[in-house]
Order: sequence, then C-alpha cells, then structure tokens
Amino acid sequence: MSHFNAVQYDSLLERLDIAVLSYREVRTENQKFRIDDGFFSKLAVSTQRRIEAMPHIRLGDACSTFRKGIFDIKADTYVPHGVPFVRIGDLAGGLIDDSNLAYITESKHEEEHKTGLTYGDIILSKTAYPAAAFVNLKMCNVSQDTIAIRLAQSWQRKLYSGYVVTFLNTTYGLALMQRQFQGNVQLHLSLPDAKQLPIPLFEERFQKLVHSKVESAHHLLVEAEKQRHRAEEVFVEVLGLREWTPAETLSCTRPLSEVFRNKRIDAEHYREKYYAVKKRLSAAGASDFVPLGTMLTTLTNGHTPLRHDLRVGDVPFLCAEHVSNFEVHYRSEKRILIDHHRTELARTALREGDILLTIKGRVGNAALAEGVPRHVNINQDVALLRLDTEMPVWFVLAFLNSLFGRLLVEQLATGGINPFLGLANVRKIDVPKLAAPVMSEIAKTTKQLVHEARRNRQDAEKILHNVKRAVEIAVEHDEKTALDYLSEEKP
Repeated sequence: MSHFNAVQYDSLLERLDIAVLSYREVRTENQKFRIDDGFFSKLAVSTQRRIEAMPHIRLGDACSTFRKGIFDIKADTYVPHGVPFVRIGDLAGGLIDDSNLAYITESKHEEEHKTGLTYGDIILSKTAYPAAAFVNLKMCNVSQDTIAIRLAQSWQRKLYSGYVVTFLNTTYGLALMQRQFQGNVQLHLSLPDAKQLPIPLFEERFQKLVHSKVESAHHLLVEAEKQRHRAEEVFVEVLGLREWTPAETLSCTRPLSEVFRNKRIDAEHYREKYYAVKKRLSAAGASDFVPLGTMLTTLTNGHTPLRHDLRVGDVPFLCAEHVSNFEVHYRSEKRILIDHHRTELARTALREGDILLTIKGRVGNAALAEGVPRHVNINQDVALLRLDTEMPVWFVLAFLNSLFGRLLVEQLATGGINPFLGLANVRKIDVPKLAAPVMSEIAKTTKQLVHEARRNRQDAEKILHNVKRAVEIAVEHDEKTALDYLSEEKP
C-alpha cells in the first residue's frame, strides 16, 4: 500500500475543502460542540478567523428586530392584492424578486406587525440554503422560512443595510451563513446562530457607497419592470383598446355544431368574454384571424430525461418558470447532460430567434430567444415555435402577451388547478391580421421597450456583481483597493 507524504496529504485536503483542526480549536467558539464537516469547511473556518481578526460586529448586536417570520398563516389570509408576503424563493441576488410575490391581508399584517418590514430592512433565509436580501419594497411581511431584521437606530449610521446584505451575499458571507445551518433532511438556521454572524466594520464612506449602489440597482430594476409592463400594453395602446374590458355574462348559448367542431363540452370554453375578443379586434381593424399553426415550421416541446438527476450536467434545462412575458431567463439550476442535448433532446436545442411559450401552469408566456448560450434546452412545460410568416415576429409576441392574446390562450387551455395548453391547441391560437404599418409599429415599439428593459436589468445585475466583488476585495485586502475597483468599474 502506498503512503501519502505531507505535501500530498495537504494537497488532498485542499482539493476536498477539508480543514484539520486540533481538539482545542474544535472547542473554541463552538458552544454547541458541533463536529459536523459543514461547520468546519476550510472556507468557513478561514473566513470566520479572518473577519474576527478585524473590526466587526455580531449581526444580532446591531439590530432592534431579529425575528422568525409568520408561522400560522391560513389559506384565507392570502389575497390577490394586499401586503407583500416574502418567502425564501423571493430572495434573489441581494434584492427581493417581486415577480411571484404572494400577498396577505392588511389585518393579518397588522396582527403580525412585529415581523413587518419597510424599505431598507433585511431578510435572511432560515431554511434550506443561505440567502440575504435588501428590502426593496415599501413594506412587507415575511414567512416562517425567513428572518426579519431591522438595524437598531443607534447603528444605522455605522452599519448600512445595503452593505450588510452585500457582504452576506459574497463568497465569504455565504460561507459564514452556510456554516451556521444545521439539520439532516432540511437544513435550518436558528435565530441565536444567525445573531452570531460577524459583519466586518469598514469605514462609513465605503459602506455608504455600497449601499447607494444597491439602491441604484433597485431603481434600474423598477424601471425595467415599468418598461416590460409598457411592452405588454403596446398592442392595446396602438389599437386604442386600453380601456376595453371583456363582457362577462352568467350564461351563454352556443350551437351544438360548434360544440362538436371544437370537441369541447366544458362551459368555460364558451364564455362570452372569449367571443368578445374577436369582435372587438375586428372592430379595431383586424381583417382576418390567422391560426398560429399555419405560421409554423416547427412546433414541439421537450421532456425530462428518464431517471436523470437534474443537478448533474453542463446544459441549462429551462422550465416554465424560466420564461416570462418577452424574456427567456437562461440561468437555471436544473441541468442535463450534453449527450441528452445532442440526442434525445436535439429537436429542442434552443437556437437564436426561437419563440418559447409556456404550456403548463402559467400558460401563455411568450418570449423570443436572444443571446442564446451555446447549449440550452427545455422541458415538457415549454413549447418551442419557429415561425415562417409575413407577420413581424415581435407583433406576434406583442399579441400573445397582451390581454387579448392571454384571453384566447385561456380559452384553449384545459385543466383546472394546473392549466395545460396542448400543442394541438397552440396551433389553434388565432392571431389578428392588421394593416402592415400598424403591425410594424406595434412590433418596433415592443422590441424597443423589451430591449431597454433588458439593458436596465443587466446593468442592475452588473452593479450587484461589482459591489459584491468590491466587498470581497475589502475583506481580502483593504477598503482603498475596493474603492479603486468600484471607481474603475462601469455599470
């Protein structure tokens, strides 16, 4: 049997991220006497020592509020519009992602006012994985899988919340948080352990600059969302239909021949509002309605490879959650193997200019694939469309993402709790044919707004990346070097 020499042994420990500590070191600052490897990962141990060797504050010592989110939350507490209710899935890259927020009643928010937060406060994840977010909402409340944090007034000029969140999202901050998570089936972070997180105390000038850049990123994202929303309204704006609302009746009568032709016997399919769509579009200038199927050269959807672990692979695997109105989000934690991508899923290998349409759950979100990474694929909840039509592609997208397009998709969808839009029904979506100059105007304006929104969002992401790197540089070197880095970087 061969034996490692000291150099080989140290090299192996380095590759495996293992820290070898003496019993005395294990006992130091380890009140619970934890001996699990997560607590003693090399990065976590070295980071803890580095931060505690510089001026720092325990997070809990600088806070006036440090509470676990609402535990007892009943179904009737949720409402379509109300007080934002932040869950762990809403903590994204240092800011709250408001694209899928839940809302609770104001009475429940008032009842649970102790975990109510306002702009500039902090939210930490408490379950599953480390995350931290700057509260970029006017007000909100939080769920039990998060921790609500407000800095004490006496610390608000010595510790800036935007800086705290940025530090916690750096490589070093995440390592410190991960170190405090414990459990088997589902990891969790206790309040006492979270309060012990050390935060380096850099000078006010540096903290304030980081904080202001986090706010700048927030403002860019707000503007991006406004532009995206305006893009959704272009179709109705140009046609003068902004004030139009579909007629609703308690009952409707349809010929039996129509029922046989549609092969649908559910009353929902025949609601008056769906028929009102085409009537109103015809009155607004639609000379015809062209089935989407007649414009297609390709219509397909993906599938999930059998018995494959989606944590493994090099090819991003997109689901319905990665397709929003006008935007494909290529960053996915789900992965497939390059062999899957080139063989059984070759037909859904994404190309520049493809259209993606969600067909399960939140059906009808349509987006054009632009800036496609070298390899990316889709699952069964997303349809891939390739068009060959005289209609501008951006006009088709504008229609599908408008109120009118959503209503026609809703009519064709099947299922109740989890709607589904089969590929055969995708072909049946009727697209209005308008005068060429009108379609061109809608397409041009929509494309411009979507691209402006994308640039603002990308600038925001770059700012957040830069400030995280600057804080890491401050930890590794000093504040001056970090400030120099920020002054050289351009959003």
